[in-house]
Amino acid sequence: MLKTVKEVMNELGINEEKTLDELTNEELLKLYNACDEYIDEQCIEICKRAGLLEEWESADGDNFGDVLNRAVETIEAEC
Repeated sequence: MLKTVKEVMNELGINEEKTLDELTNEELLKLYNACDEYIDEQCIEICKRAGLLEEWESADGDNFGDVLNRAVETIEAEC
C-alpha cells in the first residue's frame, strides 16, 4: 500500500503541515527520495527551484525523467 505524502513527511520528521514550497531544498529532496512514485507537485517544485520548470512543462513520457534528474542534481549541488 502506497503511503501518502503526509505520512512520508511524518516518518522523515518533516512538519507535515508545511506545503512543498515551504520545505527547504534538503527536506524536498529527502521527501522526493523517500516516495515510492513520482508525485507531480513534488516534481514541479523541484524543477521550479532548479530553473527547469519550462523544460518540465514541455517534457513528454520519453524525457521527463532526464529533466527531473537534472533538476535534482542542480538542487543537490546547492545543498
